[in-house]
Amino acid sequence: MGRPKLTTIFTSNNHQRLPSSDPTRQNLVGDKSDAPNDGFPSSVFGFLRRLMSGNKIDGGSRTEAEEKVYSWLYALAQSDKYVVFEYVGSTERGLSFTEAERRLKENGPNVPLDHSFPSWWHLLWNAFFHPFNIILIVLSVVSYITSDNPNGCIMLVLVFISVSLRFYQEYSSSKAAMKLSELVRCPVKVQRCAGRVVQTELTVQIDQRDVVAGDIVIFEPGDLFPGDVRLLSSKHLVVSQF
Repeated sequence: MGRPKLTTIFTSNNHQRLPSSDPTRQNLVGDKSDAPNDGFPSSVFGFLRRLMSGNKIDGGSRTEAEEKVYSWLYALAQSDKYVVFEYVGSTERGLSFTEAERRLKENGPNVPLDHSFPSWWHLLWNAFFHPFNIILIVLSVVSYITSDNPNGCIMLVLVFISVSLRFYQEYSSSKAAMKLSELVRCPVKVQRCAGRVVQTELTVQIDQRDVVAGDIVIFEPGDLFPGDVRLLSSKHLVVSQF
């Protein structure tokens, strides 16, 4: 299997950053009359036409923000690669080290937005609202109504013990999972350009958390990467799942 090259469109933490007033994004809808007649202008119009048509990838229920992201991804997937480069503000040589560092500081690392330790009150809420606890509370209320106070107190004590044990287990497991995730490092190869006069393409290996939108990612068998990418080139590529 060859080494497919893919450009990063969205990373895990910037799905909500759609084009707005950025000049690079505005170029997609600007006048491209001076562009070469090799399909680039028509690709821009085709991109806009597909975007305005509302075609979306099949899937389950999504929020309005998610629908916007999928609409852009669907349009970019069918557009010319030069339109994609214009959208992400990159080139076929990749991003420069300075630009990649700037985008990393601006957008943050490539981690999910909800990749954080859950709050204690959220864990306590989930531990309390359990079917077993609800049944015990209902039975306890019935016991107090029927003047069976001892049984009602016992059931409330059982609820307290159940909530405490579950909260402790959830808190401990969440804390251990966060520590393990911080230790895991998944390297990925990206293409960067260097040089002031003559820019040279360099293949560097970085952590997947340091990948930014616009990076050209080079995949090899067994590589994993969390992010939305656009295939640029490949050799003997086989896709088994969609």
